[in-house]
Amino acid sequence: MEGFFVVYKNEIITDIALNKNDLSFFYTSKFLILNAVSFDWIVRAFIQLKEELLTGDRIMEICVALFQAILLKIIRL
Repeated sequence: MEGFFVVYKNEIITDIALNKNDLSFFYTSKFLILNAVSFDWIVRAFIQLKEELLTGDRIMEICVALFQAILLKIIRL
């Protein structure tokens, strides 16, 4: 079994523009079963996010956008 832990500060979620339905996701089940395509997409997005975070000239807006995309992919499955 493979998976992810998503750990975040509350203000991160506040800063990301999620609608009310998306926010309700955080009060539901703590586990999701992802299909292979979604899992691979999320892995690649996390790799890009890590690369951006580790660059000296990182652009935080890109990091936030990637994180938001990952969350939306998970939430809306």
